[in-house]
Amino acid sequence: MSLDTPIHEIVRELFEHGIKPAEIAYKLDMKRGEIAILIKGKVPYSVYKAFVSWRKRAPLEAFQAKYGMSRKDWYNNFYGPKCSLETFRKRTRDESVDPLEAIKPHDPTSATSLRAIYRRHPNPTVSETSFRARVRQGMSIEEALTRRNQKQNSPRIDGKGVTVWYNQWPDPVVCYDTFRDRLKEGMDPVKAITMPSRSGSARPQTRRSKGFFQELHAAWVASGKQIVYKRVLARVAAGEPIETAVLRLRKPPKEK
Repeated sequence: MSLDTPIHEIVRELFEHGIKPAEIAYKLDMKRGEIAILIKGKVPYSVYKAFVSWRKRAPLEAFQAKYGMSRKDWYNNFYGPKCSLETFRKRTRDESVDPLEAIKPHDPTSATSLRAIYRRHPNPTVSETSFRARVRQGMSIEEALTRRNQKQNSPRIDGKGVTVWYNQWPDPVVCYDTFRDRLKEGMDPVKAITMPSRSGSARPQTRRSKGFFQELHAAWVASGKQIVYKRVLARVAAGEPIETAVLRLRKPPKEK
């Protein structure tokens, strides 16, 4: 063999003469991983495999052969924002990955990063799904974790939601909409639910079945919408039956 003989031919000939890979590496003053990179695809696979028997270390040896230093040294010599060393090692297992791309910090909007941030927070105000949706919509991490949603900001009575408190009251004398409007005006909840409406009717509001308002609206449409729907609702709230509430017209004005 001459000095111009390609390295893969030298390695192949020595290997076929029974010389062990470690001895070949010693004779050539090279590491096995470096030899593996140079002979890959140029020698039978059985020869190549003998130089990469430590499969887990092959990426490290390939990185060192390519850049002249270990991944840890390359990481430590890099100045600027960067990810953790463990993350850098994982990313550079693939020989085709550019170290400058692999060393970039975590993307703060990635699913993995957001999950970790959410689980480290002691008391988030929303679910993890809502938190991730907020961040992707442009909200900051801190605001997405601590901002209360509209439902949580709604008023509460004795620690209960307004609707729950109203439904648990034994005999409300006004409809829920009137009760809610009174609360918005600052009225005491007990007074708001027990004081009769301006019409003077003190008749308790019976609880409606699940399809009551659908039935009421259908009856109003079938009647030809002779009066405005808001008046129909007011009549029913005062205790009038659906049959007459949708049909009874206002009294005609008196003749002078």
